[in-house]
Amino acid sequence: MKLRKITSSVSTLVLCLTMLTACTESSTTSSKADTSSAAETTQTTTTAESQAESESQSSSSADSSQTDSTTPSDMTPAMWTVTSPDGQTMTLMGSMHALKDTDFPLPDKIMELYNSAEVLAVECDTVEYQKDLFSQLKLAKQMLYDDGTTLKSVLSDEAYTAISDYLETCGTNISIYESYKPWAFSSVLDSFSITSSGLNATKGLDSYLLQQAHSTSKEIYEVERIDFQMNLLMNMSDDIYDMI
Repeated sequence: MKLRKITSSVSTLVLCLTMLTACTESSTTSSKADTSSAAETTQTTTTAESQAESESQSSSSADSSQTDSTTPSDMTPAMWTVTSPDGQTMTLMGSMHALKDTDFPLPDKIMELYNSAEVLAVECDTVEYQKDLFSQLKLAKQMLYDDGTTLKSVLSDEAYTAISDYLETCGTNISIYESYKPWAFSSVLDSFSITSSGLNATKGLDSYLLQQAHSTSKEIYEVERIDFQMNLLMNMSDDIYDMI
């Protein structure tokens, strides 16, 4: 459970790095990276065009749907308020790392608590990390094998076949990702699962509140830093990734 939570929190970052990595590898010796970049770019473009077409087709009902989408929900999510002996309070709430457009605006209760809070505590500040291009490029190099090792050579036949079949249903081929290390490839698979569920990893609850906090200079507290999480992901054995 902890692994899935960490993986989903950085899935958007890994998707961005996938294209950066492909560009980096193409300037050296790997032609596979070029193929990866082109395939993923085509897929992203196709998805964007599909979404645009869908939005255009539903324009006739835009008035009523817009009214619904801009009306904050009066639902109250599960929350827990902790009070210290000196009267300080902290509200705890679980986070969804990926949501839909229709989930916004957020329920009034969430925004009321956010606006009244002096500090926003999150798992890690992914918004700040995405501004650090140097760290992203450094991470991109760590995503790929540079010694000829392939996914097929480190995963079991059963896992490799199952993943290959799943990617075919997503309209892509596992050969594009042969040079990926299991921890990076796991995040790519998570991103496909998120997309196929109609969710958007860039519109997660934590991402949204982080963007709000950055825009208003609200204090942000990181429970875990991104480098801690990435080190955890990178140092898990291939056997663990084979099982999941």
